[in-house]
Amino acid sequence: MSLNTVTPSLKQIEITLSKLKFPSTYKFSLGQYPTTPGIAARLCHMAFTDGNISGKSVADFGTGNGILAVGAILLGASRVTAYDSDPDMVNLTRANTAGMNVDAVLAEIGTITEKFDTVLMNPPWGDSTSRLDREFIMKAAESAQYLYAIHNLKSIDYLEKLYQKIGRIEHMVRVTLDVPRIYKHHTRERAPVEGVLFSVRFE
Repeated sequence: MSLNTVTPSLKQIEITLSKLKFPSTYKFSLGQYPTTPGIAARLCHMAFTDGNISGKSVADFGTGNGILAVGAILLGASRVTAYDSDPDMVNLTRANTAGMNVDAVLAEIGTITEKFDTVLMNPPWGDSTSRLDREFIMKAAESAQYLYAIHNLKSIDYLEKLYQKIGRIEHMVRVTLDVPRIYKHHTRERAPVEGVLFSVRFE
């Protein structure tokens, strides 16, 4: 995947992200599900427009296939560290980011100690483990000044209260993710899932 000095458009980012390799299987116990390329592109572009990507150190928590990490690189991040606790996902991220300034690291979220300018994440939504997303949020608050995250719209009241306690919400945008049938309890081949993009500045 070749990069150039011209900032790609939102549509160009989405097209590039849609060409990444995605997992063939997902682990429900880890809250894994694919990030819709269009939503990933929108989140990264939001952070870029705010001045929090280009030339910045960026972390991608729970990177999965590295989709947010790649988006950050496309938009000029100086370096990106992509974390995941699943070795299969870390290997997939390494394949998707070959030749890019991305360091894919195998680590549990609670063990991360490095500091960054910005954190991007699509954390577990708590379907398998209640409030697992809170662990990601609190680690982001320790790790960076800015966070851009994708969450389940069903949790918006809880999330809004939590973010207001630990920082200042700068954006809160409703989106619709296109989630394929990846688990046995899914009844349709593809289903729209309502989400919300949060951007937060930590005090």
